[in-house]
Amino acid sequence: MTNELAEIGRQWDRKIVQVLQTRSIGRQLVPKNMELSGKGIGNTSVKSYGYKSTADATTDMNIRQDLADSIDVEGKTVLIPIQQDMIEIPRRTFESMKYDGINVDSDVAMQMAVKVGKEFDKMIIDGWAPDGTNYLVKGFYQIAGNAGSGSDFGTYGNAVKSVSAAIEALNTDGVYSDAGYNLVVNPTQYFQLISSQSSTGLREFPQVIEILNQDATGQPGRVFSTTDLAAAKGLLMPTATPGNSIYFDYIEAQQPTNLLKYKNGDTQEGDIIITQRGAATIRFKHVDSSGVDNSVYKFTAI
Repeated sequence: MTNELAEIGRQWDRKIVQVLQTRSIGRQLVPKNMELSGKGIGNTSVKSYGYKSTADATTDMNIRQDLADSIDVEGKTVLIPIQQDMIEIPRRTFESMKYDGINVDSDVAMQMAVKVGKEFDKMIIDGWAPDGTNYLVKGFYQIAGNAGSGSDFGTYGNAVKSVSAAIEALNTDGVYSDAGYNLVVNPTQYFQLISSQSSTGLREFPQVIEILNQDATGQPGRVFSTTDLAAAKGLLMPTATPGNSIYFDYIEAQQPTNLLKYKNGDTQEGDIIITQRGAATIRFKHVDSSGVDNSVYKFTAI
C-alpha cells in the first residue's frame, strides 16, 4: 500500500507540470537557471555575484592591463524559501474510489499546484516577508530601482505614454532587451487597457504590444494581469529569455512534488495526507548598495 501511495505521487508529479507552466505568471516572467536548479529541498540559499566597479570598456592601440572590473567575491546570499500546501483525504473516501475502480483523482494535485504556484508568483512579483514587513526575498516591485508615476490607464493614450517612458528609463540605465519587455498590472488597469480606444475607435492595446516589442522578433513581450499587484501599480521588465538572464533568473531547488502518506503512520485506517512542496527563489544580478536593481521599472501610479 505504501508503494501504491508513492506511485500515485509520482503520477501526479508528471501531471502538474503543465499547470505550473501555464498558470504561473512568475514562471513566465523570469528565466530559469537550469545549472543551479534541481539540487533538492536541502538547498536553502544561493549566492548572487555582481561587480564592485562599473568602468566602461575602452578602445586602444595597445594592450591594457589596468582596466579590470572586480567581481564582488563575497556576493549576496539569496534565500530559497519553500512553497507548500497540504490536504487530508478521509480514508473511507480514498478506499471507496479504489473499490469503484476509479484512480485517485489527480484534480486535487492540480488544485494544489495552482495554489503553490500562486505562492511562487507572490514572491516573484513582490517578494517574501514572513512578518509582512521585512522582506527576506525581494521580488520585482520591492527590488525595482527605476520608478515613476505613470498616467491613468483609464484615459486613452496614457498607457502608451507610460510604457514608452518606462522603456526609455531602462534604456538610459543600459538595460536593453532584444526580445521585448513585459508589462505587469493589476486586473483593473488590464481591463482598462484592453477596452481603451480613441474617439475614432482606434484600440490602444495593440499599440502597447507594438511598443513592448519594438526591437523584438515577433511579439514575445506581453501584458500580464495579477492581483499580486495593488490597483494602479505596475511593473515593466525585459522578457524571460536566456539572453535576459543577465538581469535576473530563478533557481528552483525542488519543483513542486507530491507526497502521500498515512496520517499518524496508521496504514490500516489512517486518512491520507497529501503534501505538495517546492522550493524556489528569484535572483537579481545588478543590485546596488541601496538594495535595488535598475533592470526593473515600477509604476507607482497608473
